[in-house]
Amino acid sequence: MATKGMTNDPSRSTRDPLASLIGEMSDGALIARAVDGVILEVNRKICDMFRVSAEVLTGQEAGRFLPMHDLGNFQGESVQRECRVTRSDGTHIRVDISVTPLQNGEFMAVLRESADRRAARSNTIDDPFFKALFCAAPVPMFVLDRENLRFAEVNDAAVELYHYNREQFVRLHLADLSPVEDIPRLLIRWSAATAESQELGEWRHLTKDGESISVRLIARAVQAGGHHHVVLVSLPLQQQNLPISPSEPVTDITGAILDVISAPTIATDPAGRLMQFNRAAENLTGYKAAEVLGRPVWEVFLKDEQSGKMREEFERQFFPVYFENQWVLADGSVRDLAWSSTVVRDDHDAVSCIVSSATDTTGLRSSESALRKLSARLFQMQDNERRNLARFLHDTIAQSLAALSMSLSLGANDSKSMQSNLTLLERCCRDVRTFSYMLHPPLFDELGLSAAVKWYLDGYARDSGLKIDFQIDSDFGRLPQELEHTLMAVVQEGISNVRRHSGSTSASVRLTRDASGAYLEVEDHGSGLPAEVERSLASGAMDIGVGLTAIRERLAQNLGNLEIFSSPEGTRLRAFVPVRRN
Repeated sequence: MATKGMTNDPSRSTRDPLASLIGEMSDGALIARAVDGVILEVNRKICDMFRVSAEVLTGQEAGRFLPMHDLGNFQGESVQRECRVTRSDGTHIRVDISVTPLQNGEFMAVLRESADRRAARSNTIDDPFFKALFCAAPVPMFVLDRENLRFAEVNDAAVELYHYNREQFVRLHLADLSPVEDIPRLLIRWSAATAESQELGEWRHLTKDGESISVRLIARAVQAGGHHHVVLVSLPLQQQNLPISPSEPVTDITGAILDVISAPTIATDPAGRLMQFNRAAENLTGYKAAEVLGRPVWEVFLKDEQSGKMREEFERQFFPVYFENQWVLADGSVRDLAWSSTVVRDDHDAVSCIVSSATDTTGLRSSESALRKLSARLFQMQDNERRNLARFLHDTIAQSLAALSMSLSLGANDSKSMQSNLTLLERCCRDVRTFSYMLHPPLFDELGLSAAVKWYLDGYARDSGLKIDFQIDSDFGRLPQELEHTLMAVVQEGISNVRRHSGSTSASVRLTRDASGAYLEVEDHGSGLPAEVERSLASGAMDIGVGLTAIRERLAQNLGNLEIFSSPEGTRLRAFVPVRRN
């Protein structure tokens, strides 16, 4: 029977017989007003086609479901078109549409699945899990008829790679993707294939445009609906990252699809009980599928707070398409996971299952935390550097300029006053030079690291009174500019720490190089590191100041490292950066 969409329409009596007739049709049908396209009557078949209820369709504008702009103005003769329409769940279907104007200012639309689509459907698997997993898989995948190697289903990734649409694919044989000279080898290979998973090796395939692509083929035999099928994965060579281990033939096509998805993937029923648990999920969690299937996901994997939250969401039938949580694995460790979910509905629009695929973000979370800490330390280091520069300017150049200004304001021009003013001016010049090489040694980029370090240490020793011994390999040579700047920063931080913290009156700096890279050592002869700092180093925390932390991070960016040695006789920093000789 037709579903009655309007009960108070005055023209109802003229439409009732027609509405009763379309209710018994095996094709989808609707009746709508021509003036505004509002749907008045629908039958059960069209509801099944669009996977919505009659109540949802009735009263809606037909243009929301049908390409009305391609069907004319509903005046005069009937119009027939083949087109693609979108279902409520976002999937698409090819249909033949016939639109016929009625005498009372309405029109009737009849929808029939396209002939190629119906032929393909007879050979495919009608499984909601299959639709959710296979169609959304990120790698090109096909379902083939095992007897004749014709395509029964293809997913979006295959359509994107090969440029055929689905209707074109179902007309093709697997050999149609191969160059002519490869077809005999292809058929021989398939005739020798067993029922187990097959690593078919590398093949040349042709896209619809004739472009040749190299792919790796992996096949797995499945049985469903009394038919023998093959799930075929076509991996472009740059995507060879899905390990597929041989196994016995399966009768569950859902399991076959899950086995070739590299991301941990699960399916739960509307009550949250696990229905599917793929091999990647087993590898991540340490649980076998048999241990967890049938149990609520929060009971197995989630902590108290997150467990309660997910249980409440399932009770409210609230299923987010993206969410993050922490799973407790079989060994007790915790992993951060980001989930993408698809809600699968049956023909009556009821939730059948929820399919979710995870990305392990544990490493990303650790990196983000480390980045936040480093950013805070860099801001602190910037503040300290500005404070030190301000103090240096105030205690040196500003004092000299203030004294010079006072002397000049007195207007004295005798020789003694002039000599005093000259001495203050020379001190200002010297302090400006010191300030300059503290920021960036002159001729650094032109003469290289060895000349810059020598110039810097000579000036620092002269101004601070610290005795510094500098040694460098005679064949040290030049390094890439970024590495030279990094090692120069280590020298500046190391010598500054010697003066401020060690209590030593002398220090040594050594630059050496071997086949693996360059080494820089800064050593003093003080009293060593405080006990609490040594304990921090021993625990691996290495939280020993902003300056050294920044140096360590800068070395790490260049694949280098920083080591610190301490004893009652002194402290030694050793920095390493890998670099090959030209």
